[in-house]
Amino acid sequence: MAVNASGKNVIFLHGFKVDEQEARAWNAEMFKRLWQSGSDARFHGVTWKGDIGLANALHYHENVNNAFLTASCLRDYVTNNLSGEKIVMAHSLGNMVVSSAIADYGMSVDKYFMFNAAVPAEAYDESSWHSDDSGLNPMMHNDWSGYAGRTWSARWHELFLNNPNDDRALLTWKNRFSAVPSSILYNVYSSGDEVLELNNAAPALLTGAGGLFNLFPTAERYAWHKQEVFKGRDMVAGTTWAGWGFLRTAPESTYAQTLVYPGAAAANQADPAQLASQPVFRWNPPGMLTNSIPPALRKELLAKGIPALSGATGTMSVSITDDSGNAIPGRNQDMNSVARPNGWPRLPTEAPYGQRWKHSDLKDVAFFYNYNVYSDIVAKGDLE
Repeated sequence: MAVNASGKNVIFLHGFKVDEQEARAWNAEMFKRLWQSGSDARFHGVTWKGDIGLANALHYHENVNNAFLTASCLRDYVTNNLSGEKIVMAHSLGNMVVSSAIADYGMSVDKYFMFNAAVPAEAYDESSWHSDDSGLNPMMHNDWSGYAGRTWSARWHELFLNNPNDDRALLTWKNRFSAVPSSILYNVYSSGDEVLELNNAAPALLTGAGGLFNLFPTAERYAWHKQEVFKGRDMVAGTTWAGWGFLRTAPESTYAQTLVYPGAAAANQADPAQLASQPVFRWNPPGMLTNSIPPALRKELLAKGIPALSGATGTMSVSITDDSGNAIPGRNQDMNSVARPNGWPRLPTEAPYGQRWKHSDLKDVAFFYNYNVYSDIVAKGDLE
């Protein structure tokens, strides 16, 4: 923490797969680079447990749930301990913590900067939600080709929208963080982000898994996409919850059992009432089949069982509007397109990424090359 004269506070949260030592590195770099860019704000580096699991890339969904569990603690710290202006910043999955703290627990901050946000874009901007079931939707698992969108777990909530008292209507990423005010939001993304990049088709089984051992230069490419598509698949880095798995005869946990709906035709012919009570996807956990689902379970279901139908916020511009619905200028910044007067430490011909702004280049690339982004943050955050 740095003492300041301005009375302003910067609160920063790191992302996924960052242990305690790496968190100190992130916090130190963010503080130094903001200070070198003219920030006079008091800096608070928040360490949260986003690295659970021996090989934590196999436990990504658990860490998403942990982000939800951390949100109330962040709200308490910011609300009870800080006075003056509050500017919160987060990288990658850290944005799940911050967005939940604001949307679910009423954390009040003056400005919120999202960096490479590993959060479905539909959570803030419903126009990014892709419900296409023609087989061209990269967010759909290949095994669901031919199944009508209304049979998907990601669209199951639509069956309950006419009943505002049915908690199953809340089982969607669509507009999940719409309560985060546009007035405070700044989306600092990268169209060159490799971790959050979408593959043209659903990722394969081992996509992103190489990142566990740093074996290949493309190890973490499409990793976020793979985590969404393998919800319910009960495979490497997948889950056993709902998702893109199919309901099967007992024992349900044995994935090789016979499908209850024998193929897309049978599923597509089912009427809404049947799909509501007997979904095509895995009925796990059973608590999701009731109309009263505790908030903690709803969050865990989003983390483990309800796939996104949009790409990650950290790769695209999202709608940030004023009260009249007009876009607020300067609220979306593509780091991949920011001017780099001193070049870039990777050659344009260096495969596979060349001069793309990758997921963690905010920290991993020397300040000499990326200082323009920090200057912009300090200016927009009014941190001087």
